[in-house]
Amino acid sequence: MNFNLNNQNEEYKFGLERVKDWLHYCSRCNSCKFLYRNYSSSCPAFEKYLFESYTSSGKIWIARDLYENKYDLSESIRNKIFSCTLCGNCTIQCQQKVSNYAIDIFEALREECALKNIMLPEHIRIKKSIQNYYNPYNEPTDKRFEKINEKYFKSKAQVLLFVGCTTA
Repeated sequence: MNFNLNNQNEEYKFGLERVKDWLHYCSRCNSCKFLYRNYSSSCPAFEKYLFESYTSSGKIWIARDLYENKYDLSESIRNKIFSCTLCGNCTIQCQQKVSNYAIDIFEALREECALKNIMLPEHIRIKKSIQNYYNPYNEPTDKRFEKINEKYFKSKAQVLLFVGCTTA
């Protein structure tokens, strides 16, 4: 199925609209922040930045506020969204119903960034490369066979090796 972010598909809802029913499940109990028993950090982003907005509950509340139009998506919020490794440890620690949906919410936040063109510089480079060269490597497709040495290939073979769509 081909998804066009500018012309949203009827079968699939993009961004926060897709997860709106789950945005109120977090009670901010802080279980997502720590491992039980020794109370060491369970969230790599929280461990690095030490702000609530980098935790699972913080990002879920950001998602809720964005959905309710309490503020606009910004580069600062985008950086918090993409600081998450999507490791899912928060979903293991969380005892609330939201643990079943947290990763979906974080992915919806990333979709929201794409919908609003507030992407990381790395993603913009990849997007432009795909638009220009149809691959993420920023190289013309006619260069794809330059490094292949012809002496290793027979002119006729019984098996065809598909090397993947990005290298083809």
